[in-house]
Amino acid sequence: MSSNAIISELLLIRASVADERFVALRRIAATEGGAREQYFGEEKALSTYRPAKEGVKQPLVWVIQWPKVLPEGFDEKAFHAKVKALDEDGAPEVFRTAFEDAALPRPALTAPLTEFATLVVQPSSVGNQDTAKSLEKTFTDCFDAPDGGFTGGFWGPSESSNPAHDKLYSYYLGWETKELHSKYSKSDLFALELDNLASVTKDGWAIWATLEQANEV
Repeated sequence: MSSNAIISELLLIRASVADERFVALRRIAATEGGAREQYFGEEKALSTYRPAKEGVKQPLVWVIQWPKVLPEGFDEKAFHAKVKALDEDGAPEVFRTAFEDAALPRPALTAPLTEFATLVVQPSSVGNQDTAKSLEKTFTDCFDAPDGGFTGGFWGPSESSNPAHDKLYSYYLGWETKELHSKYSKSDLFALELDNLASVTKDGWAIWATLEQANEV
């Protein structure tokens, strides 16, 4: 296992970025939990699957890059209880994805615009070689976007706080602009693997944000 292996935790929280509790939790994650990188920003309503709701503020997107092995003595349960208390509804959305090296998703997190794309596939399709190939090409094809705009990132199987997302795959994707992504999304290349996966996909959505790197580390 690489010494840079991480568990990337993506949290969607109904909270203010200026809340002192949020600042304190970032500090705890860094100083006690060993998180060397954290990123945050307000979710942008750029996806038809997650539209803005009138009178409801957009969630705060918070990414914590935990070491794969947490420091001895760090109380992860207590930390997440405080995160839950920070959320206005007491129910933050949580996604966790393992990466063999923290450098793999970094080009997405430091991009001008970050897309967290997700696919929930039928459990019966997991292990199928054609499905596995299409899941991977959904990521690698981004490098060949006809008009460019893709800055990099990575992908992998994930866990979610929603039990319905039992076979979830998360894609950390960086883009220069939403316009260039939109051009790519209208291309045959973009549609190819999503069409191949359509029969085995239960759900899918995208979360967009422009992220700021926390300076607690």
